Amino acid sequence: MNLLFDSRFGTKVGLVGAAVYYTNEYGVWQDADSSAKVVQELRKLYHQQVSPYVKDVKTNVPLEVPEIPSISDIGHSLGSSWNSGVLSTFNFLANLPSHVNQWTTDASNFINKQLEASGESSK
Repeated sequence: MNLLFDSRFGTKVGLVGAAVYYTNEYGVWQDADSSAKVVQELRKLYHQQVSPYVKDVKTNVPLEVPEIPSISDIGHSLGSSWNSGVLSTFNFLANLPSHVNQWTTDASNFINKQLEASGESSK
């Protein structure tokens, strides 16, 4: 298992190292002009080499991409989730004394049954 973990970790480190090395070689980490030049070259390469295959795949593979939710929908969903979490937390805290009472009763009954069973078995 450690060998598998080490090889995956080594592969990830190698890929990240190679990505940093080659982006540095192409000038991505230099000034803005050289970065813009690299982006233009990548766009040109994409349109020449990759774009025809992507169009071909789009026509041959039936793929329906769901619509990206709007910012207001995301905000509403996050707000609703947050409010639900707050309500659940305070509901738990409000019911905590009765839960603790029930847990204590259950534990006491369990301990009493165990003590009675051990007392009967020792006779």
